Amino acid sequence: MSREARRAPKNFNWPLHEVWWGYVLDPMPCQERFEDGDHAECQVCEGEGRVYSRIECPAFAVNDQTDGQKRRAERLDYGWQMWETTSEGSPTSPVCDSPEELAHWLTDSGASTFAGMTTTYKRWLAMIRAGSSVASTVAIGDQLVSGVDAVSDV
Repeated sequence: MSREARRAPKNFNWPLHEVWWGYVLDPMPCQERFEDGDHAECQVCEGEGRVYSRIECPAFAVNDQTDGQKRRAERLDYGWQMWETTSEGSPTSPVCDSPEELAHWLTDSGASTFAGMTTTYKRWLAMIRAGSSVASTVAIGDQLVSGVDAVSDV
């Protein structure tokens, strides 16, 4: 992954560009039991024999939300935030009130889509509204394009 639009509580004040501890938890042994002890066919750990915690507090990914989570986010005063998930995971923007405000912040601050690449307000907004979690770069022919630009048709 690379950039992910997330819903986060408006009072979430984790420092920008600092890894959030919830992304760096150690894996745990898979708790599924198999007679032969082989996890090869396990759907929980996908054959690895271990699972990685996914901490959804303080935020949950936009594209993973159920209708109930969306309603809960609205009641609990959640906003919109951009995260980088290329490494361990860290917020790259403050929590904003709306997708439009977040897109403006990303554009005005010159936020990177990947390796110093930037993009337009319309493309940031299209990515955020799609609930996207996008790859760092995409090869289109012989050209590398940021994932944010690749998912946008504007």
